[in-house]
Amino acid sequence: MIGAALLKKMEELSARVTALEADNTRLREENVRLREENRLLRQKLDHFIRHYFGGQRNEGLVKHQLELLLQGLANVVTLPTPEPKSVGTTRNGTPHPVRRMLGEDKLETHEIVIEPEEVQAQPDGWKKISEERTEQLDWVAPRIIKRVFIRPRYVKDEQFASAPLPPQPIEQGMVGPGLLAQILVNKYEHHLPLCRQEKMFRQQFGVELSRKVWWHTSQIFIHNVSPAATGILSASE
Repeated sequence: MIGAALLKKMEELSARVTALEADNTRLREENVRLREENRLLRQKLDHFIRHYFGGQRNEGLVKHQLELLLQGLANVVTLPTPEPKSVGTTRNGTPHPVRRMLGEDKLETHEIVIEPEEVQAQPDGWKKISEERTEQLDWVAPRIIKRVFIRPRYVKDEQFASAPLPPQPIEQGMVGPGLLAQILVNKYEHHLPLCRQEKMFRQQFGVELSRKVWWHTSQIFIHNVSPAATGILSASE
């Protein structure tokens, strides 16, 4: 009796050991799979942060941004180092003239801060995490200025808020509506060619801008408003 009971107990223990070994093998495989998945998720999260908070987007990732974006994920990603802001170039490799002028300090600067509507309505609880700056050249008679739109970014209860840019005559253009209007009025109303405007801006305001830039910018604007102008002329006939 004792020998039969002991044999039965050994068989049960052997079956249990076999089951535990099978579970151990399964858990090891699961652990390897989760490690690989975790590595891929870290790469994706790091890419997301670099894309939206680093590089060429006028702001870098700072400590309080990591606290908000990586709550509970300490040491998951490496803090990205913002790339140095480069000056745009033309096809021949020379610095873009408008970007070059925006980078100079001799222009008078007008800053406009645009707050999100939801933050203005209920400011309590919102925390500023960054800001985006958009620069353009514009005309405020009798001079050219550098206008800077500052759009703060806020977070509250995992919801982000940021105001949109005001409507512009040329989408993502670096020339403001006042300067564009001044150039077109000079050219088509006062019959002042772009070459003379180029010289006038250089002599009177110290602004070095090529006539090719003005021609290209004005052509884009004319192309954009042509359908509306055609419709107005057709309606008046």
